[in-house]
Amino acid sequence: MKRIRPVLFTAVACATLLVVACDSITGPSVPDLISRALTKLENKDVRAATIDVKTALQQEPGNAAARQLLGQISLTLGDAGTAEKELARSRELGTPADTVVPCWRALCLRKARPRRYSTST
Repeated sequence: MKRIRPVLFTAVACATLLVVACDSITGPSVPDLISRALTKLENKDVRAATIDVKTALQQEPGNAAARQLLGQISLTLGDAGTAEKELARSRELGTPADTVVPCWRALCLRKARPRRYSTST
């Protein structure tokens, strides 16, 4: 009886550690990642928000909200090509037009703005 108790305790402890380890491997859910990204954007941490959104898209590539958010972030960072691609994907995935149109307008303005070149060498 005394020998069974330590073995049982060890088995329960190992099972508990396994469950905890598996839970931490899966990481946060897609809605949690998007929520974290929005919070980071409010705090002006654009790079960290980008990482969270890209992680969400790795888990769920067809997430329209994450695609739109990545498009907005790309626009903020000045990456018009990625912004255009992600906003188009977001729209294809069902994001309402009234949500995407303000981003498209900003994108069009950015692309239409002429670049200023320095004449000095």
